[in-house]
Amino acid sequence: MGRYIFKQAEPVWANRLQKEMNVHMGFMAKVGKCKASVNLACSTNYHIYVNEKFIASGPARAAHGYYRVDEIDITNYLIKDVNSVAVIVWGYCVNAYAVLDQPSFLTCEIICDNEVIAATGVKGFNAYLLDDYVRKTQRYTYQRAFIESYVLNTNSNDWMKDLIIQQASLEICEKKEYITRNVRYPEYEKLYP
Repeated sequence: MGRYIFKQAEPVWANRLQKEMNVHMGFMAKVGKCKASVNLACSTNYHIYVNEKFIASGPARAAHGYYRVDEIDITNYLIKDVNSVAVIVWGYCVNAYAVLDQPSFLTCEIICDNEVIAATGVKGFNAYLLDDYVRKTQRYTYQRAFIESYVLNTNSNDWMKDLIIQQASLEICEKKEYITRNVRYPEYEKLYP
């Protein structure tokens, strides 16, 4: 179990919502063509999209109080001169077999040609409270967090395209203990019937 240190990023979350159940946030940065990776840790779950295309989800699980850092290479997905890199984070703040009851946060850096071009709490990211996600839903079972329920419309992904002006107010969260992933990444292979 190796310790991981972010170059610049700080853990952040929507102001006064770190301990609220079932909060859904989006973080977006613009990235040019380069050799790039998204390095991140969060509580509870994340998805990464580049130009609205799904790239990865995570993180790998760790013991209470520790957070594994995923380093996702996005170089092959940066096909435009200016690309949208979006991270959706679900903060559940509820105890279950699948997730731990810990305050929500995201710590994320985008490294482009060995330079930090976006870092939460520092520079380069826009943050949004995603209102297409219904927060007050039933617990599915103790094994999982909440039922996922959405109210989607044609503008639901506008934040990924930098078309929404209203950003969330963020606060810096308390320091976290980051560790290296140390397990393989999934391949996300497409299966067809």
